[in-house]
Order: sequence, then structure tokens, then C-alpha cells
Amino acid sequence: MSDKKAVFFDADGTICDMEKGVPDSAIESIKKLIANGHQAWLCTGRSRAFVPWYLEQIPFTGMISACGATIEKDGKRLYNNEMTPEIAEKSVEILRKYGLIPVMEGADYMYYDKDEYTTEVNWYTDLITEALGPKWRPIRGNEHCMHINKISAKMQDGCDADQACRELSPYYDVIHHENNAFVGTTIELVPKGCNKAVGIAAVCRIFGIEWEDTVVFGDSNNDLSMFGARQTGRNATTASLTGKLPGNWQIMLQPICSTMESKTDLQNLDLSEQCKYSVQQSYIEGEIMKYGKIRIEDGNFIFSKHMMMNYLPCKDIIWAYKRKEGVEGGAQKQYSTSSLVIITRRKKRYQFEMTDREIQNCIQLMRALNPQMVTGFPQGSRIPMQSLPNTRDLGALETEDGRHILPKRLLRSGSLYHISITDQDMLTHEYHLSTVVDFRTRMECLEKPDTIIEEIPIVDEETLGITRSGSPTELLRNFKEIPEEFMLKQYESLVHDEYSIKQYARFLDVLLHQNEGAVLWHCSAGKDRVGVGTALLLCALGVPKKTIYEDFMKTNMYLDKEMEYMIRFLETKMIVDNQVMDKIRLFYRVKEEYLDIVFETIKKDFGSMNMFMKKALYMNPKNIEVLRKKYLV
Repeated sequence: MSDKKAVFFDADGTICDMEKGVPDSAIESIKKLIANGHQAWLCTGRSRAFVPWYLEQIPFTGMISACGATIEKDGKRLYNNEMTPEIAEKSVEILRKYGLIPVMEGADYMYYDKDEYTTEVNWYTDLITEALGPKWRPIRGNEHCMHINKISAKMQDGCDADQACRELSPYYDVIHHENNAFVGTTIELVPKGCNKAVGIAAVCRIFGIEWEDTVVFGDSNNDLSMFGARQTGRNATTASLTGKLPGNWQIMLQPICSTMESKTDLQNLDLSEQCKYSVQQSYIEGEIMKYGKIRIEDGNFIFSKHMMMNYLPCKDIIWAYKRKEGVEGGAQKQYSTSSLVIITRRKKRYQFEMTDREIQNCIQLMRALNPQMVTGFPQGSRIPMQSLPNTRDLGALETEDGRHILPKRLLRSGSLYHISITDQDMLTHEYHLSTVVDFRTRMECLEKPDTIIEEIPIVDEETLGITRSGSPTELLRNFKEIPEEFMLKQYESLVHDEYSIKQYARFLDVLLHQNEGAVLWHCSAGKDRVGVGTALLLCALGVPKKTIYEDFMKTNMYLDKEMEYMIRFLETKMIVDNQVMDKIRLFYRVKEEYLDIVFETIKKDFGSMNMFMKKALYMNPKNIEVLRKKYLV
């Protein structure tokens, strides 16, 4: 036992208040505690994204957040237990099915829909939104790409919380809060085996802290685990953790504690690679993870095939996702199976039948071994970005022959002029963006130039009157034609005008000769010129028309906020009337009829899409096959 202690503080209700923040007396007390040589750790149920400025200002030694799912020290993230995007999406579906309101909490973002999660549900919702700022994301539009650590499920009258918890029990441990002053009537869903006690145990192992030298403060149900662990003392703690606490805590602790039996100098650790996910070193060193004929050992995915053992390096895997086959649900439950599908750099595809939980564990492990690997099944979903509302990854869209577009290769977007530094970093480092194709006019490029990579202009000033220079108010005043007729003419010109066609051919040629990294193409809003260019690309890749139309129409959902902003802007100029509203919708919305006229014009001018590809876009069958080999799997 030492005279120096490690003190772990709960946040809400213990050292801070949602409305009033942290009392000065608490801040001073913690500062004195640290000055006297003790450690002060924040141990909160809040996700890392929801740790506010008034807690950040306290000089904590380190931070345990999301009920033990995330651990960091000195700004370095040591440990982050994430649910897969597939599990997150499924969780939303189940919670809504049984009448609960999901608040999805991640280390970087929190996701909820403001029309669903209101002050009537909990009084502090507006405070949460204000505190989050750019860290808030809606669930709608991000269903396929949420990275979360835990969930706060808000109960309503008539909800069936018990059934929801039963269906989610394979993935989460449940903490009930009944009429809590802060969280209200809430179910807290934490990844299996995760709680504050496990987080504290991990910190103690990493930094050589004896259990006898720990002190904990808390006031809520999610604090009970750390009290239970602390009360038993060092020798009895193991029994408590392996018995009373849920989940395989030893496997969870192993990645961040293996080989660290004594005090360790953090400066000598590679914290960027250490413990990014909840499973790592213990699995790699042995054969802990075995599901039938597969296992992961020494960084290799090992599987049996034709009575022979095959070794696939995890670093060769570029994409892994869950595939569901069969039917489940309804009046009579039907047979269904889940499989883990992995895609390698050599475009080989492997499929292993596994349970949902086994798939989740496998994917977590492979992500730890290969952080560059793509996970999940995005299906052309929006990329969650701070500054670009209509940026999408076409990855996972399915072709007519059953292949899929590779994720993180083909990105469509609106203007990059207002892109934030954070979003630049995401595109550059996470998506390995190497080429940007700019569909805007020369004048547009001069007024609002791209700031990432050299642009390639696609359509000139003569082609689209909708893109002529001038402020939005000037464009609206000068726009004399009937909106519908105007737009149909513009879409027709995109596949009829000789210059436009040549530039779209140039766009496909850029994609054809792209070797590595992602290609992003954009115009101003990412809906008209980009919409047509994307439709032509998807046709070349063999994507069904139904999917092409669905991708085209997603723009309306993603640009709703931009349209609302423009309306408010014009209201300040006192120029909003019914005619102006029609023009605003013209700039921010699309219709299926716009694509109809594109396909009709192509058929009228060239006879078929195949002939248009061959004669106008110079995409003969050989080029099309090269394009498909490059971007499909």
C-alpha cells in the first residue's frame, strides 16, 4: 500500500451539474489532490464526445468514459471499445421497433434525431445539442456508418423496454435508470463486459496501481460496479470481476495490459497503435478466438479448406462485413444465417458462417490488426463530415451480377470550398484521397477554389446556366424560366451537349487510370452535374437502374438543412415569396424526372446506353471490363 492514491470521480451528480457545470471548489480540490502527488481520473458514463469544456478544464490525470469503453491519457486514446456499424444500425432498428428513442454515443460523435429526442423526452436535450456542437450527428443519413461505444435508450409511455433488452442482450449489458434527476427514465446499453470497474482495472494494470490505493466516488447505477470492485480489496477483486461483473473482462483487459506487470513509462509506448480496439494482443499471441474451422493467430486469418490449412495475413484484408441470408421474423420465424465476408487485396472473397457476436469479435480483431481495413456495409451512404453534408461513399452498392463497389474508392460530393481541417484529414488519411475531379465552371472555381488537391474542370461556363456567377439572390432574380422546364433543359444538355459529353468521357478516363486511393468528384451542391456523372459511372459498372435512382434521390435528404439555411438567409433580405420558394427548391432538390430525361435523351440520340458508352464516352467493352475489375469485387 502506498501513501499516494488514484482517485476516480464520476461526473454528473458527483463533481458537476448539467446546467451549472463544475463548482470552483471541486476544481480547486482536484488541483490540490494532484499537487499533493495523487492521481485524479475522470470515470464517467458519458461518451468521450459528450465530455464538455467544463470537465476538460480540470487537469485530470486521465479519463475513463462511456462506462469503461474508452480510456485516454495525455490526449492519447489507449482503449476504445466500439460496436460495429452493423450492430449500431441493428440496435437503432430494435429500439425504435419497441418504442424507445435511441441516443447513440461514440468517442467522436453522438447520433440522435432532434425531432425524436426532444425536451418532452428529457429536459436537457437542448443543453446536450448545444454542448456537442459539431460533434452531433443525426441518425438519419448515418445509419450505416455510426461508430458508437454505448447507447442511452429513452423510454416512453407504451414502450416495451424488456423485449428490446432481450433482443439486444447478445451485444450489450443493461443498466436501468428510473427517474434519475439527470438521465430521466433511461436504459443504458454498454458493450458486453464493459463497465467502470473494468476501466479502472485496466488503468491499474497499465500504471501499476494497487487496488488498495484506489478511491472511487459516484452516485448512480452505472457506478455500482466500481464500488463492488473496490470494496473487495486486491485478492478478492479477481473473484468479483470474473464472477459478478458481466463479460470476459480478462480478454478485454489483455490488449492494454499484456506485458505490463509493473509501472510503465508511457513515453516508451507506441500509444497510436496500442489498444485502439477492445481485443488485440491476447488473441494474436494464442488461439483464443476459434469458431469452428477458423481462428486468428499471429496476425493471420487461418481457415480450413479441402482438408488443408490456409493462412491469410490480416493486413491483406481490405474489407470485411456481415452478410445475412434467409428470412427472420414475422408470424413464423424462418431460417436465416449470418456470415463473415472478407475481401483481400487480390480481390479474393471468403465467406464464413458465424453468429452475429462471433462476426463482431472477428471484425474488431481484424481492425486492430489492420486499421486501414474497411468494415461494414455502407451501401452508398453519406460520410459523416462536419462541413460537407452531401459527401457519399459509393462503396457496397451492388451490381446486377452480384458484385459490389469497393468502399473508400469512389466518392461523390458538393463543393470543397468550405471543407474543415478535420474533414480534410478524414479524406486524406482515412479515405486516402488522391484525385479530385471538379465539375464546376471556370468562374466557380476562381470564386471558390478547392483547397485539397489539384482540380480537373469538367463542364464549362457555356453548358449550365444554373452555375453562372453571381450571388444566390442575383441568380434568383435573373431566373425567368419556369423552374421545371429550366431543370429538364439543363439535364438534357448534360448528355446532349458535345462539350459536356466529352468532359464526362474525361471523367471516366480519370477513373479508368486511377491506381490507388480514392477519387472524389464534385460540383457546387453535388446534385445535378455530379448526379448525372455518378449515374453514368454506375451504369458503366453494371449497377441496376433502381439503385441508380435511389442514390440520385438521396440528395434531397442530405441537402434539407442547406435549403433551410438558404430560406432563412433570404428571409433576412425580405425576398421570400411562393415564386422564390420554387426557385430555392430548384437549387437544393432533385426529382426522378431529371434522370428520366437523361436516359430518354441518351436513347433518342444514341439508341441505347451501350452505344452511348461506346460512341460518346469511349467506353468499349474492354474499357468497361477494366473499370469493373478496378472498382468491383
